[in-house]
This record gives sequence, structure tokens and C-alpha cells, in this order.
Amino acid sequence: VSHSALNLQGTSTYFEADVKRLNSIMQDNGHDRIDLLKIDIEGAEYKAIESIVQDRIPISVLCVEFDECFNPLDSDFRSRIVRSIESLNEVGYNIVHSSGDGNLTFMDRNSSAYGRVSSNADIVG
Repeated sequence: VSHSALNLQGTSTYFEADVKRLNSIMQDNGHDRIDLLKIDIEGAEYKAIESIVQDRIPISVLCVEFDECFNPLDSDFRSRIVRSIESLNEVGYNIVHSSGDGNLTFMDRNSSAYGRVSSNADIVG
């Protein structure tokens, strides 16, 4: 069973789920940073990235799967992906790896490990 916040699978059934912003979860648990966060959330990555950017959440390594590379909603999917990448870049994240299929790894330029990683990456296939 697979569900998507954007209904990438084109199904007629759905459910509603309560969610919390990442910064709220961090505060609830007494965390002030994240070393590694992997986002594979079936189309909800745009909202999650927007939240990360707005809340300036310090994440050393951020791995994102852009699901629209596999199931585009429309012909504008590349623009949505590029806007998300640009917003992360504006707050200090650089792409350090891309597998070429919508899976991107970002590092915070302020991370102590950043200088040890090459940033040679193909963005969107």
C-alpha cells in the first residue's frame, strides 16, 4: 500500500493524518540539530523542505527523494524540484551527490564535514 500527499498514484481513496512540523518534534525531544535526515515521503517533500527552510533547521546531511521524477503530476514538476533545490541552496545547503533519479544528497555548508565532500552532482535528469 502506498499513499501520497499529492496523490501521485492517482487513487480515489485517501485518509487524513495529523502531522507536526519538524521543529516542534525537535523541541518536544530537546534536540537543537539533526545530523542526518532522509526524506522519502511520496510527494510531501516540497512542504517538508519549505518547513526546513522557514524554520532554519540545522541539518548536517539531508537526503531527499523527489517522487515526481517517477510520477509527475504535470509538465511543471521539474520547476517544483528546482524551486525546492534553490530554496535549500539559499539557506546554506549544497548538493553533494545525485544518483540522477531524483535522489539528492545535500550538506549544510556550515557543517564540519562539508569541506571533506565533493559537490559534483547532476541535479535533475
